[in-house]
Amino acid sequence: MKLQLHPDYQHLEAFVRSIPSHGYAEEEVCWNRRNVVERVKTPDGQQDVIVKRFKPVGFFKGLIYTFFRKSKARRAYENALYLLRNGIGTALPIAYIEERRMGVFRAGYFVSSYLPYATVIDMYMPERASDSERAEIQRGLVAFLVDLHSRGIVPQDFNMDNIFYHRDAESGELKFSLIDINRMATGRHTGTRDAMKALSQVGVNVWWLRDFVTYYHDLTGADCDECAYQILAFSRRRMRRKRLLKKL
Repeated sequence: MKLQLHPDYQHLEAFVRSIPSHGYAEEEVCWNRRNVVERVKTPDGQQDVIVKRFKPVGFFKGLIYTFFRKSKARRAYENALYLLRNGIGTALPIAYIEERRMGVFRAGYFVSSYLPYATVIDMYMPERASDSERAEIQRGLVAFLVDLHSRGIVPQDFNMDNIFYHRDAESGELKFSLIDINRMATGRHTGTRDAMKALSQVGVNVWWLRDFVTYYHDLTGADCDECAYQILAFSRRRMRRKRLLKKL
């Protein structure tokens, strides 16, 4: 077993080492599909952390992760450090674990701090956000994306479940944070197409897609017609893919 533990969390080493054998009781299962995401209380009861258990891989894919490519758990850990160094909000990385069999990668685990914030999906619920609050969140979200792209950071999973927001207690400003960042490109030159592809993942109807285009135009001066064409094309493509997957 390979373990990388953040220096600030050395006191959690015994707990982290117990994760592959599920030596803990989860407080909440946040996600249980291909991968499993659990909220867990540390043994001292002082902190909630998130444990992400990536789906085990077969032998041949294990060879790829052993010799040619970083595991998803390692990428999640290193990408979190990269975001924090660049002033981008994310859950604090605590550790990653790579479990091996006969020297070949088998499964990965990523441990991070727990973010007690609302996700962007909450803004679509009338009881969670008024129309004016929703507009403010949408504008802030577009500004957040523009800032990411200006730094050459392109998250591939920019969807409503992976973006958290909260209001800063001192300044009152909206702050955004990203999770599920094992698929993320850095050092990229980005343009309108990248932005519309990302925003198409967080718009649930044509009116909100329109709002995203308007806010993006206001911030960047990009051509509205081109933005509208791109965001609608990506949105239709996503919907076709969802329908196809349901039929399979």
